[in-house]
Amino acid sequence: VLHRSGEFRSVSAAQHDRQCHPGCDAGEGPGHNPTVADVGLTYANPPASFEVDGQKIRLPNRIRNEGLATCLDSSLLLAAAWEQAGLNPVILFSEGHAWAGVWITKRDFGQVTEPDVVAVRKASQAKEFIPVETTLLAQRPTVGFEEAVEAGRLRLSEEREHEFRMAVDITRARSARIRPLASHVVDEQGEAEHINAAPAKLPSPIDLGLLPAELIDSVPDTPKGRIERWQAKLLDLSLRNKLLNFKQSKQTVPCLVPDLGGLEDALAADKPFRAYPLMEDDPIGERQLSPQDKDAVIKSAVEDAFKRGQITVPLDRKETNNRLLTLFRKAKSDVQEGGTNTLFLAAGFLRWQREGDKRSYRAPLLLVPIKLERKSAKSEFKILHHEDEVRFNSTLLEFLRRDFDLTLPELEGDLPRDDSGIDVPLIFEWIRSRVRDVPGFEVVEEIAISTFSFSKFLMWKDLVDRTDQLRNNRLVAHLVDNPERTFESGSGEPVAAHEIDQRLAPRDLVTPLPADSSQLAAVVAAAEGHDFVLIGPPGTGKSQTIANIICQCIAHGKTVLFVAEKAAALDVVQRRLEAHGLGDAVLELHSNKTDRKRVLTQLGRGWDRASIANERDWLDVTEKLRIKRDQLNTYVEAVHAIGSQGFSVFQAVRARSRSDQCG
Repeated sequence: VLHRSGEFRSVSAAQHDRQCHPGCDAGEGPGHNPTVADVGLTYANPPASFEVDGQKIRLPNRIRNEGLATCLDSSLLLAAAWEQAGLNPVILFSEGHAWAGVWITKRDFGQVTEPDVVAVRKASQAKEFIPVETTLLAQRPTVGFEEAVEAGRLRLSEEREHEFRMAVDITRARSARIRPLASHVVDEQGEAEHINAAPAKLPSPIDLGLLPAELIDSVPDTPKGRIERWQAKLLDLSLRNKLLNFKQSKQTVPCLVPDLGGLEDALAADKPFRAYPLMEDDPIGERQLSPQDKDAVIKSAVEDAFKRGQITVPLDRKETNNRLLTLFRKAKSDVQEGGTNTLFLAAGFLRWQREGDKRSYRAPLLLVPIKLERKSAKSEFKILHHEDEVRFNSTLLEFLRRDFDLTLPELEGDLPRDDSGIDVPLIFEWIRSRVRDVPGFEVVEEIAISTFSFSKFLMWKDLVDRTDQLRNNRLVAHLVDNPERTFESGSGEPVAAHEIDQRLAPRDLVTPLPADSSQLAAVVAAAEGHDFVLIGPPGTGKSQTIANIICQCIAHGKTVLFVAEKAAALDVVQRRLEAHGLGDAVLELHSNKTDRKRVLTQLGRGWDRASIANERDWLDVTEKLRIKRDQLNTYVEAVHAIGSQGFSVFQAVRARSRSDQCG
């Protein structure tokens, strides 16, 4: 039961009757339905690898009759109950296990499947989302709701995040038209022997001031306040940000090298490296050595491996390969979805502390872009330098400026370089001199491989540095200065869909992809400079219309910047343009395939293509199309014209067909 206060309570049938229907005895009246914990379920083991191969699901009536439920059965049972109660449930999957969760605010993950365990953990930490370990419903004695929630949260912890597979958001699935299968099963005769289970105890009262619904996001009423609010939403300077609080996990690979500067120089020279799992060979073995001798042996092994083109990893071979494979898949997915590389080698860390806090945190300093390659699924990974530039942790710079009034202006522009690449020792020396007198601050020369994202920081940077330039766009200026007023979408009224044929000739419409009148109206409105939002369900031709808009604007001598959150949306439009001979008009600016040579090649092809255009062929084709279009329009007008008898041919045919159906 979700109480009015926002607190979840496990209420038995008798308790429900006494609270909601005074005077009724347990077993009588409208409240006689036990909770799931009171049913007395027995846990049934699911088949191996069910999260990959699938398994049959017990429906609620079968669960009640048999008294058996796997982790997936119990999760779906609770999710179905929550959905019927008007809540937004989620099914969580890890390796070999499933459990359930529910949103207690009107939120979702923004997509049907959420593969990022950090996003789920953040929602749980913000008290917006409650994960519940459903297998505890089959435990005796009955476990309370608080214990089930705590067990569900532990499965999302950093120590176990490598087991996480995905979260399936039911509300987003319904929005994507994924409906439950129809159930026409007749209740089976008989019922399993009921196991007496005591109702779960009520959870202790919670602090209502911590409920997410109580946190009201105030809307500023000044331009400066609006901009500051946008900046705060884009820049994450909390300890949840890996760029400020880096922790070793299953999605990081710790590394040992004798010289950080030498490693960066070698990578900049396109030298490949392989991982050397130190614990596989175990250079110390069974020898009894002093700490100094152990360090000397490990140092010698690290130096020898580096000379052979290997980066030492203080793990065994299996764990090293598993972590590299995880990072390889994560980086590949990020490139496919966002179009940018997120895999970096973090060189050097700043260990920092807040005043009065005994805990220390580590933030990476230099981020060297790398990529993982292998010839086959059985081959070892090679670590190579990516085409991107080495960057300093800009989020750390802003964090130090805001929270510690510490500035590093020499690192905000181009980084110092030596003969082979970035001058790493000089950068570390600069930082050490800046933090020398700051208590709890220290530069640690360690390295690790992990994924980092800068997309929101770059947006924040643009918002800070280019606020005045952004206001040159009238839409941004409206959102900053007068968001409460109606936005004027452009000069004049856009062409209506039913006016396309009367106001425009075919030669004025450069739309190589099929389009109906509503889509053509959007194409014309975009070319004329109107601002609008194009809305449509999946599969209704939005990307097709965008491709036509780009063609129409190019034909009118305009340039188009097409941006999207996911690279897949960009690829769909690009493939459509290339399929119709317009690939040379497209220039990829921000993607994993972009480099100087590729950009120059694309510009050259576009220039050559523009010089051989033949306008006469276009006019001939569109003139024939105009004649055919006018003939069809003339026919339609004649069919709908009102004759001397007072009705049109179309109306006569319609009336006759209706009378035949009635007869």
